[in-house]
Amino acid sequence: MCPPDQTEDDPDAAAAASADADAANDRAEAAREPNKVVGDLTDDELKAGGMDRVTAYVRSPRSKEAKRKTKQREKQQKAGKRQINIVVRDDERSRTTMRAAAAAIDDEVVHRAVAAILVDSAMPSFVTKVAARPELRDVMELCQQPVTPAGADLAQLINEHSMLAALIRRAIATKRSRQVVEMALAHPKFVSLGRKIATGNNICVRVARFLLRIRWMRGAGSG
Repeated sequence: MCPPDQTEDDPDAAAAASADADAANDRAEAAREPNKVVGDLTDDELKAGGMDRVTAYVRSPRSKEAKRKTKQREKQQKAGKRQINIVVRDDERSRTTMRAAAAAIDDEVVHRAVAAILVDSAMPSFVTKVAARPELRDVMELCQQPVTPAGADLAQLINEHSMLAALIRRAIATKRSRQVVEMALAHPKFVSLGRKIATGNNICVRVARFLLRIRWMRGAGSG
């Protein structure tokens, strides 16, 4: 005989099935909710969670250009140099000037000169004027030469007497006048002759003055 059909479910089995269904619904609901980050876990919390601390090496994903730049900086550092980024006017002249200046200051003299120009606001105008006038550059070159006591006394004498400055200016004004001065210095008799012609008053020196166009100096001597 077959056992009679049961009309009521087992109460324990029904309770277990209901509990499993509720747990499944909770898990599904938790999976649908986004994760909420409370904060970074400390080392102690990670260890308590069963994790161990390790040291790992990972290959860098840098590009070839980044690696080339790194090698370039290392090479510059060994040479005692360093690349910097500066902002200049957007024209080729400014960029060319800055590149030339960066290369030129490797020389210590040029470096000091550039530093002096930047410190003194009057220096840029002065340097520009000297560079534009060759005669001023000649004077600057003379100033760089060793100065003897006699040369310093002569320069001071010329500076104090405007007549001497005018005389020297006329003496070196033309090639012919410079040649005359050189001949007079080489032959003292020419100096004596020039003095007689300039200061004498007889007919011969008058004719000489007329021919040579020399002005008579009254009271300066006798001929």
